[in-house]
Amino acid sequence: MHLPRSKTTFLVRTLIRQQLIPILCVLLACTAEVFIFNLPYWLTRNAMPVQAVNEGLGPGLVRIGDGKVRVSDPEQAWMDISASDRIEYLYLNHGNGSRERSSNSHAKSLSWTTSTKKPTDTGWYPSTATVMFSPDIEMTRYSHIGGGVTDIRLLYKVNVNDTFAIPSFTANPHVPFRVSRPRVALEAVLVLLIVCFRPGSSLYRRRLASGDIVCWSGMLILLIVEMCAVVKLWLIAGGSHTPIGLVRLGNGQYFDNGQYNHMANSLINGRVDLDMPVNKDLAALSNPYDIWARAQIAETSRDRTPILFDTAFKAGKYYSYFGVLPALFMFVPFKMITGTDLSVGSAILILALINTILSMVVAVQIARLFSRSKSSCSLGAVMLISCAIFMGLQIMNLVPVRFFYQLPQTMARAFVLIAIACWVQSKLSGLNKAWLALGSLAMAMTLGCRPQFVLAAIIAIPLFWEEIRGLWLQGRTGVRGLAREAGVWACALVPVLLVFAPLMAYNKVRFGSYLDFGASYNLTGFDMPNSSIPYTQLFPMIFLYFLQPPALSTLFPVVTKTPQFLPLWAPMQNSYGGYLTTIAPFALVLFLTPKWRACLRMHRVTSLCWVLGFYALVVFCFDVHVVGYDARYLVDCGWALMLLFAMVFLSIDSERKVDVSKNMVPAGETDCTECLGEFTELSCVMIGLVTAGIALGAILNFLQLHDVQGTPLWWDVYSWFLFV
Repeated sequence: MHLPRSKTTFLVRTLIRQQLIPILCVLLACTAEVFIFNLPYWLTRNAMPVQAVNEGLGPGLVRIGDGKVRVSDPEQAWMDISASDRIEYLYLNHGNGSRERSSNSHAKSLSWTTSTKKPTDTGWYPSTATVMFSPDIEMTRYSHIGGGVTDIRLLYKVNVNDTFAIPSFTANPHVPFRVSRPRVALEAVLVLLIVCFRPGSSLYRRRLASGDIVCWSGMLILLIVEMCAVVKLWLIAGGSHTPIGLVRLGNGQYFDNGQYNHMANSLINGRVDLDMPVNKDLAALSNPYDIWARAQIAETSRDRTPILFDTAFKAGKYYSYFGVLPALFMFVPFKMITGTDLSVGSAILILALINTILSMVVAVQIARLFSRSKSSCSLGAVMLISCAIFMGLQIMNLVPVRFFYQLPQTMARAFVLIAIACWVQSKLSGLNKAWLALGSLAMAMTLGCRPQFVLAAIIAIPLFWEEIRGLWLQGRTGVRGLAREAGVWACALVPVLLVFAPLMAYNKVRFGSYLDFGASYNLTGFDMPNSSIPYTQLFPMIFLYFLQPPALSTLFPVVTKTPQFLPLWAPMQNSYGGYLTTIAPFALVLFLTPKWRACLRMHRVTSLCWVLGFYALVVFCFDVHVVGYDARYLVDCGWALMLLFAMVFLSIDSERKVDVSKNMVPAGETDCTECLGEFTELSCVMIGLVTAGIALGAILNFLQLHDVQGTPLWWDVYSWFLFV
């Protein structure tokens, strides 16, 4: 049977229109891989390789035999090379010259800046770029010169007494065609993000249904991909290998990355302080929290006992002011079972994977809460907000950072997400007491991790407001109603009391007050007990934390950390950029929240959105007032913005040309691909912008390579930009 020509043409055109964006995305990715990143291959196919001539060494390099030199003056440690023809590309040859720099640090890499000269020039033109080379990555042997140059001066970036073999170079080599696996993986992720989350994706036409295996299969695949990415990045960053022991800092004090292991040892031995020796001169100071007084002691004291940094100190003893629950739940059990210390890197991975799973769980629960009475959410929307929450939780930014600071934060955030998921389940199950108690227990645990997360408990007020009113009215009807009300409140509050009581007693034993967590006794980079940042600095801090543009560069690594300046002194860490411009640019849609206030009100989540925003604002102001600027503190409030974003995006998803409630599939029918109507034009535009924001965020977050510097991934990405 043949279809009429007109109908066949219509079907073909419809198919092309539906698949146009996926086809274009694949073509663009292939074009980028074959013709842009491999442009040097095409440009050098007909090149004539020649051996570059060594024209001499600078006076800062002294020959020591066996083809090696020693650095006597880094300012004049240069080598001149030349070729008879113009040099487009340069290749560092294998052999004696490829035995890399050796010095006291035994570094393998070699780097230099170049100055160039054409036949018509009488002087050198220096470039600002640094050329780097690693023996582990073959493509780093190639460097781009161009510009009609025939003479090159290589000024090595070395130190006095460094020794290295004199390298030899080939001018105009044939650059090989190379497919980088990390680059292809990034391109594949970007293509999948755009194809799956574009406005015309069929995922937005499929209703999220508990019995639909397609829905759960899609979300499971997304979760597995995210978890694999976390594990791979963790392995690249060093796996379980993290800094151990005391590390001397520039101010003479010592950083201890094993603080949680010391805390675990103390708890096992029945102590609340850290079993660490104390410098006698430190204990004698009238104000040991003064950074300058501690630095002077570290330099001049006859007592060479290390002075610990970022450790609480009171009454001549060291304490850890970081939450105790990571020690109790991870480090103590591991030590008691194995007899060895738990690696900080392993603890980071465990919490990263837990947070990754919870990003999916809480996305599903928010979607179920949002659609409990008015409409159904699409599979595409739930998968998108799950992906957005995963990015907004900064999991991929934190995994490469190999220090213990993040452990109490990420554990506290995990408990908050568990609490929200349990509370939503309790609400959707008719105020199930077990889920209610479990959620309260999880929320209470935050006090033992990072106390400011306890404020997240206010989410329960808008979440259960209808139930609270109902219980109040029911309690007034008689003894039975009052008993049920008391039972529900007991399930909500008793777990909190059971957790708060021992944690506050722990504070009392250590610092003499139930509410003193020890943060004000921290020996940090400023006088913490006597310092605070004026609230007027909130205005520049809001910009730095949320709206600072990404620190972009025209050279590798493209996205860089840059220092920022404030009118008054405040603790300051270098930054890649703001939360809404670098980490989660898709969340800029939050500025348009008022446009969907009617939809939020219809789904009865308006008050919940207000409370999430209130929490984020209060915690942000508290953190900034106490500790200044450090992107790590976005962990405390970023999750709330992500849940707010999730509800706004679900509002966008609910705006359809066809009313969802009138577009139901027949009972028992499992194919619900067409059960949801088409988006309005505004929704299409917004979904397109959000998808573009997620793709941009994926690129910007991938290029934040500072914490994996020197790894094969870092060198591999460096070699991508040979075409520039």
